[in-house]
This record gives sequence, structure tokens and C-alpha cells, in this order.
Amino acid sequence: MKSKLTRLLAGAAAIFMTAAIPAFTAFADSLEGPEDTLTDGTFTYELVNGGYTVVSCDSSAILMSFPETRNGYPITAIADYAFSGCENISEIEVPRTVKSIGAHAFSGCTSLTKVTLPDTISIISEGMFLGCSNLKEVNISDDVTTIGSYAFAFCSRLESFELPSALSYLGDSVFTECTSLSEIKADSNTNFVVENDILLNSAKDKVYRASAALSGSVYLESGITEIGSSAFSGCTQIEHIYIPQGVSKIGDYAFRDCISMTGADIPNGVNDIGTGAFMYCDALETIELPVSLQTLGSSAFMGCTVLRRAIMQEGLSKIGEKVFLGCSQLKTITIPKTVSEIGECAYGYTVGEESTLVKEADISMSVYAGSAGEKYAKDNGIVYSTVDKSLKRTAFVIVAVGAFLAAIVVAAVLMARSRKGAPAGAKKAKKLEKERLEEQSYEKIVDDSGEKKE
Repeated sequence: MKSKLTRLLAGAAAIFMTAAIPAFTAFADSLEGPEDTLTDGTFTYELVNGGYTVVSCDSSAILMSFPETRNGYPITAIADYAFSGCENISEIEVPRTVKSIGAHAFSGCTSLTKVTLPDTISIISEGMFLGCSNLKEVNISDDVTTIGSYAFAFCSRLESFELPSALSYLGDSVFTECTSLSEIKADSNTNFVVENDILLNSAKDKVYRASAALSGSVYLESGITEIGSSAFSGCTQIEHIYIPQGVSKIGDYAFRDCISMTGADIPNGVNDIGTGAFMYCDALETIELPVSLQTLGSSAFMGCTVLRRAIMQEGLSKIGEKVFLGCSQLKTITIPKTVSEIGECAYGYTVGEESTLVKEADISMSVYAGSAGEKYAKDNGIVYSTVDKSLKRTAFVIVAVGAFLAAIVVAAVLMARSRKGAPAGAKKAKKLEKERLEEQSYEKIVDDSGEKKE
């Protein structure tokens, strides 16, 4: 009797559960919060607006694709960082049900060599494939309109890329440190153009990215006004860059890791050099900055280990932090009087053990009394000398004195020719006057000299 009762209760329970499951599922699907989270051992999903979003992937997963549905619901999105750091994934094909992919979704997938995205994806989000160091093949739709900043940064094995025909926005540093990217195509796109292996906007006034195959001396075309962030980063074969008149801005990391670059001609008109613009240019020995420059970004010449001479002009107002960090051959610099702000460790420091910053030995600065340069030297215990006049004024005095003396000489010669019979007394008086003027000019220049301090 007991066993029969048990079987009857079990049967009733089964009937109840069979009837209740659809209703319960519908109820559960309508819930918000943790109840909407699903895990299948490889992926974790969250139910959002009637579809599942992949929010994370097991870091040890080895896969090439993932399903289009779960529990009868479509997989419609991939969240920010969902696959980030999954180092065992070598290929991935995203299903057509997916309509959006978040920022950094596949960043750090160092084994990823090939990715295929469906035509339902119109935006390549910021940092989506950042650090995918083995990525060689990217298949995306011509319907993509936006590629976010750093989307393919540090994809060092990516050799070619064709811009989608619908692309209208290309973010900053999209291809930074893509050291193998030798072929860039924009044949079907009207918003961008490739000329002389350099990707530009259709107006041809902004450089977005240069081919890594560029070598030797590179002359940029006139009409360019901006060199974009990371535009030439990792172009290891460029030896000299000639920037045309009209350029006003050099973007962040624009020439980072151009390790063969020995020189850069920066014209007057450039007023902003961005963060890390010439970072790790190991062969750069001399740099002369234009009088138009107002801001020198942080770490602009960091790690330029053979840089021996850096000329900064009056008019510069801001020097960022760590600008010359690790420039161990740069033994002395002159800080213009117009500089009002100098960042920490801007000059005179190198990287020591355990990434600590260590002050260089045998360095000095030339600064102006009461200036930001003098304060920096004092605060950092750097030997310095001061001057009281601006470089421009001193140069003007020297030039003016030279011109004045030359005029006296010319006048004397002319007068000698026209008045050969001039009395000896007049000649003597002119000679004394000349000597007096020379003495005054000499004293004027001497007054501008400085005194070394520590």
C-alpha cells in the first residue's frame, strides 16, 4: 500500500512539474537581477531585453564559435571585457544573432589569429581587439560605420586591413604599435584615402595611420594640419620625418617606437606635441622645437637614450611630467622664461631598479631668475645657472650691436673715400667715438650674463 501511494504521489508530482515548468520559465524570464543569470560551464549569460548577453567566458575555454540561443532566447550581445584574457582561443566566429559587442570584448586574447564578425555588427568598440598580438585575419562587414579608439592596438602581426565602405569614424590610436601593418586599403570608402602608404581623411588634412613599410626619409604632403595619435607608432624603418608647414598638432604617441629615426623637422606653427609623441625613439640625437610650441606633452621624449641636445624656444608655456625621463645623454637644457609649468621628473631622471625613478648625475640647467625653471632645479637639487634677460632680447642686442658696428665701418669707409683730405683731428675723433660705442655695447652684453647656482 505504501509503495503504491509513493508511486501515485511521484506521478502526481511529475504531472504538476510538467505543467508548471513552462509557466515557471516564463515567470523566471521576466525577473530582473541575479535570477536572470545563466551559466553553461563555458559562458555566463544575462537576460537583457528578451535576449542573452555573454558577460564572461571561462579563461581556459578552447572554442571557435558559440551558440545562437540559450533556453529559447537568442544571444544578442557580448558585454565589455567578456572574452578578455581568454588566451586559449585561436579563432572565433560570432553568430548573426549578436547585434552589439562591447569595449575590450576580446582584448588580451593573445592566441587569437582569426576573427569573423557578422553583418549585424556596425560598431567596432573601443579596444575590442587590443593586445591580440597574434591576430592576422579580420573579417568584418562593409556595414561597419565606426571603429573605436585602440580597437586593434598592439596587434603586432596584423599585416593588412581594408576599411569598410560605410566607415565614417575612425578613433584615436586604432592601429597603434601594429608593427606589421604594411597594407592599408580604402578603395571603396569615400571618407578616407590612402596616398603614399599613408591613411588620411578625405580632406587630406589629418594623418590617421602610416604603413609600417615606410622607410628612410619621409616627406609629408603640404595641406596636412594634424598628425593623429599613434599615426607612425612602430614604423621602425623611418630614419627622418619632414613635417610640412601648416601642421599645428602632433598627436599622442605619434612617433612612438620609431627606433631608427635620427631626426625630425618640426616647423613653426606646431603648438601642441602630445603625450609620448617621440617616446622610445632610440636613435634621435637632436631635437629643435619651434617658437610656436606652447605645450610639450608628458613623456614626449621619454626613453630617447641617445638624445644629446633639446632646444626649447621662448613661447613654450607647459612642459609635462617625465618629458625627458631616461634621456641619460641629455646633460644640460635651457628652460625658456615663458615656461610657467613643469611636471614631475620632467628632466634629470632615469628608471632604476624595480621601476623606481633615480636622479641622473652630472646634469645642469640654464634657467631664468624667479622662473618655473629655477623652482624646478631647486626642488630637484639640480645644478643650475641663471640669467636675467630673455634669449630673444640677448640675441637682439648682439645682432643690433653687430649691425651698428658694421654701419660705422661702412660709413667710415665712405667718408674716407669722399673726404680724403679730412683733418687728422676729425679722424681721431671718429675713432674715439667708435671705441666708446663698442665699449658701451660690450658692457651691455656682459650685464646679461648669469651666475651658477646649486
